[in-house]
Amino acid sequence: DFYVDEVQVLAPTPVTPSPTPTSSYPSGPYVSAEEANQVIVIPDPPAPPAFTTRTDCPHFASELLDWHDPATWDGLVSPGPGNNVVLPENSKVLVSSSVLDIQGTITVPSSSELIFGEDTNGKIEFHANGFEVNGALVAGSETCLIEYP
Repeated sequence: DFYVDEVQVLAPTPVTPSPTPTSSYPSGPYVSAEEANQVIVIPDPPAPPAFTTRTDCPHFASELLDWHDPATWDGLVSPGPGNNVVLPENSKVLVSSSVLDIQGTITVPSSSELIFGEDTNGKIEFHANGFEVNGALVAGSETCLIEYP
């Protein structure tokens, strides 16, 4: 399950029929920021029940790879601004602090997970042009809500 504080959804006016010809992505439809003309605000859900002890926290698992660690990525270089990023196969990659440089498209293979954790400095922001999630995008669980100061 994925718990969020606030969500904004951009709804397209026209839909782009397909990505640029040089892309390896399947044909669309795709939505781009240039084509979106509505902002829909989804209200916050009711407050979840209070837990005395958090359990099953995906961001505390031992086998996680760190997004910010160059060893996570081929070529031993962390993703940079504008880069399209594909998570390693059969991996669980943890984002534990903000990614403020705008990434390209983030692809999560079917065997992988992109897990958002907690940052003691505040909320985590992740800037990207898009996500293609074939695996899982995770932030907390039913018994482990994400906390921030």
